[in-house]
Amino acid sequence: MSESLSAVAAASEAVDAVANAPETISKLFELARRVIYGTSYSVTYAIVFPTALVLAVVPKRNVLVQGILDASRDAQAKAEEMIG
Repeated sequence: MSESLSAVAAASEAVDAVANAPETISKLFELARRVIYGTSYSVTYAIVFPTALVLAVVPKRNVLVQGILDASRDAQAKAEEMIG
């Protein structure tokens, strides 16, 4: 008798798990979205902020700034060329 109760309980848990699967999957996708967003935001901020801070200190209209601007334009053009 105890085995049949265990089987019924296991079947009931399985039915509940299947019924809750779409909600669980939705929550997992939301978690993945947040992790990806947070990671990309943090990495980008960690790169852009110090660069912007350094560039804000460097006087404008000099060879260093001109080189950075030219390189960024060339890199953007190359990326657009590669993408299509």
